[in-house]
Amino acid sequence: MSVCVGFVGPVTALAPGSTTGALDEMAGSGTQDDPYQITNATELQAMNEDRGAHYVLVEDVDASATADWNLGDGFDPIGTVDERNAFTGTFDGRNHTITGLTIDRPSTNGVGLFATTDEATVEDVRFEGATSNGRRAVGVLAGRALATDVSGVSASGSVSAEARASGGLLGAAESTAIRRSHADVEVRGTELVAGLVGFSAEGSIGLSSASGPVTGTRKVGGLVGTNGEGNTVERSYATGSVSGDATVGGLVGTAAGGELSRSFATGAVDGDGPVGGLIGYSEATTADLYWDRDTSGTSVAVGEGSGSGTGLSTDRMSGVDARSNADSLAFGLVWTATDGYPILGTEVDSVDLSVPNQVITDRTTTATVRVSLAAGRTVTATETADYDTNQSFLSVGRGVLETSGTGTAELTAAVADHSDSAVVSVVTPPDISVESRSLRYDRVGSETAAPVDVTLTNDGGADGTFDVVLSINGTVEETRTVTVPGHSTTTVQLNYSAPAMGAHPVAVNGSSLGDLTVVEEPETSVASASVSESPLAVGNSTTVEATIDNAGDAAAGHTVELTADGETVATKTVVVPADGATVRFNYTGDSVGEYDLAVGGTSAGTLTVAELGSVSVESVSVPDSVEAGASYEVTVTVANSGGLALSSDVAYSVGGSAVGTEAVEVPADGATVSFEATAPEDSGSIDHSVTAGDAEWTGSSAVDVETPTPTATAGSNGDGGDGEAADGGSNDGGDATATSGDGPGFGAGAAVVALLALVAATRYRRRSR
Repeated sequence: MSVCVGFVGPVTALAPGSTTGALDEMAGSGTQDDPYQITNATELQAMNEDRGAHYVLVEDVDASATADWNLGDGFDPIGTVDERNAFTGTFDGRNHTITGLTIDRPSTNGVGLFATTDEATVEDVRFEGATSNGRRAVGVLAGRALATDVSGVSASGSVSAEARASGGLLGAAESTAIRRSHADVEVRGTELVAGLVGFSAEGSIGLSSASGPVTGTRKVGGLVGTNGEGNTVERSYATGSVSGDATVGGLVGTAAGGELSRSFATGAVDGDGPVGGLIGYSEATTADLYWDRDTSGTSVAVGEGSGSGTGLSTDRMSGVDARSNADSLAFGLVWTATDGYPILGTEVDSVDLSVPNQVITDRTTTATVRVSLAAGRTVTATETADYDTNQSFLSVGRGVLETSGTGTAELTAAVADHSDSAVVSVVTPPDISVESRSLRYDRVGSETAAPVDVTLTNDGGADGTFDVVLSINGTVEETRTVTVPGHSTTTVQLNYSAPAMGAHPVAVNGSSLGDLTVVEEPETSVASASVSESPLAVGNSTTVEATIDNAGDAAAGHTVELTADGETVATKTVVVPADGATVRFNYTGDSVGEYDLAVGGTSAGTLTVAELGSVSVESVSVPDSVEAGASYEVTVTVANSGGLALSSDVAYSVGGSAVGTEAVEVPADGATVSFEATAPEDSGSIDHSVTAGDAEWTGSSAVDVETPTPTATAGSNGDGGDGEAADGGSNDGGDATATSGDGPGFGAGAAVVALLALVAATRYRRRSR
C-alpha cells in the first residue's frame, strides 16, 4: 500500500562546499565489509556524495558547528524528499553520540539527518541536543523513511514543521520497522505530529518510547500522530504531554487502522475533541492498553471510534503495584517495574546501587538504585529491583535493609539484565564516652586563652557524634559537636578566655577540672633560633626552631613570626608555659640564593639555597701507551653541575670487566679519583671505561708487547766442508743435507704465551679542586 501525504516539494538546501571530496579522505571504502568511517560533522555531511554506501561512526561527533553552516540553514539533509534521491545504504552508530546537529530549513520538505531513506538500515546511534526545523516531513533522524530498518536510535532536542508530518525521530514512515528506539524531543507542527513518528503505515513500532511534549492541530499523539493501515504498535509507551485542536491521544492521535497492543500512555492530553487518554480517534484493533487517568486528565481511553484500554490511577500504575495492575504487559520478559512507571528492559543501559557506608545492626536503612536509560534518562528502581546478599544477617525488601548481626556483606541489585553490587558494613551502634579531660595549664595570663583537652572514646562500631560542653563558673561557655569514628579515640581542644583575673571553676560535661587561675599577662620573648639544614636544595624544606622564654609563673600566649630577609613568611600563635617552649617552622627554599632567617627578630642564621645538580665525568687521564705487564694509573675528574655536594659511585673498567668502584662525595667544585691497574701481557691495547652517575667516558691506550724471535742451529757437513741446505738437492763439492728435527741441525723456536691477568685497582686518591 502506498500512502501519499504530500511530501514532494521544492528542495532549496545548499550543501557546504567544504565537504566536496571528503569521502575520498575517509577511512574505509564504503562496502559492507569495509564501511566508510565517520569521525566528524564534515564526514557526516559527506554521505551525500554516496547515498548507497555503508557507514559507521567510530567516535562521538560534535556537530554543534552545523548551526552556522550554509548561511544559518545548518546541516544539509542527506538526499532529498524525493525517494529517487534517498539514502539507500546502512548507517551504524556503534552506540556513539552526535551532539548539536542543527537543521533550520523552514521551507524545505524532508528534513533530518536523512531527508529520505529507502530500504536502508540505521542502528545504534544517539542524537543529543538536535534541532530540526522544516516544512513537511521533519524528524531528527529522517524526514521520510521508506522500507527502512531503524533500531537502537535515540534522540533529544526539538523538531518543528510548518506543515504536516513531524516526529521526534521520523516525520513519516512507510513499511518501516522501528525497534528499541526512543525520543525525548519537543515536537511542534500542524497535522500528523507525534513524539516518535508523525505518520506510520504498513510497518511496525516495538520496544520504543517517547517522552517529549507534543503540540499540533490535528492527529496529534504522544508516540504516533497517525497510525495507518497495516501498521502495528506494540510494547511501547509515551509519557509526554500532548495538545492539539482535534484527534488528540496520549499514545496515538488517529489510528486509521493497524493494531495497537501491550502499550501505555501517561501524558496529559488536551484538545477540543475527540480526545483520549490513549487514542483520539480509532479504527484500529486494540488490546492490553493502559493509561494514567490522573495525569492524562481524562477518563476516556478513546475519544471516538473503536478500541479500548484500561485506565489506572498513578499509584496503581507505578512502582511495585504496576506488576499486578498492568499484568498484561508481561513484566520480567519485556517490561520492568521501577519506582515510577514501567520501562522496557531494552532501554536499560546501567544500574547503580548506593548504600550507606555503615549500617547499624537491628536498625533499618534504605538502599538507592538508579537506572540509566537510553537518551540520558534516569529513573530509580529502589523498591522494585531484585536484591541478593551473601550473608544471612542481611536481608533486603523493597530497598529496605534489615540486619540481625554484624559483619561485612555484599549486596547486589538487578534490574532487567543489568546489576550492580556494593559492600555493606553492618556494625554495632556508637558508644561514645569521655575518656579524659584536663586543664592544660592551671595558671594563665589574662590575655591568653586557656586550652582544655578532652579525649573521647567510641566503643561501638558505627561512627557517632558527641557534644562536648565546657562550663566556666557554672555557665556553659561552649558546646562542640565532635564526630568519633567507630572503635577509635578522638581528642579535641577547647579554648577559654577569661573576662577577668582570679580563680574560675572549670567543668566538662559536668565533671570538675578544678580552678583556672588568671593572672597578669607574663612577658615572653624569643631566646634563640636556628636552622637545621644549610645549604638546601631548591624545592626542599628545612626546620627553623626557636626557643621562647617566659618571665612569669603562668602560661602566656605569644605570636611569633618567621622572616626571610625581613619579610614575614609564616606566623604562629602558641601558649608558652612558665618553663618556656619551643616552636618550629618549616621553610621551603623556592629559589636559589642566600636568605637571612629570623624568628621574632632573633637571627636563625643564613640559609643557602642552591640547585641540586648532577655528576658528570669532566676528564680522564690515561697513559698513551704502557708496557705489557706494567702498572699504570687512571685519574678521573668528576664535575658537579649544581651548588650542593652529591654522592656518586665512580667506576673504572677495562674491556667491559670491572677494575674498581669508589663512593665519592662530590662538592660543588668537583673531585678527583685515581685507579691503579696492570696492563695485559698479550694484548695490543687497553679499552678504558669510566662511569659516574649517568655519565660515561671511554678511551684506549696502546700496549707494547715484546714478541720472541725464532732461532736455528746448522748441523755438520762432514769432510765435504760447507754446503748449502737444499730441498733434496746436492752440491758438486760434496753432499749437503738439511738436518731433520731429531738431529743436531736447524729447529723452530716456540713463542711463550702468558694469560691476561688484570690486577684490581689498588689505590684511590681524591682531592678537591
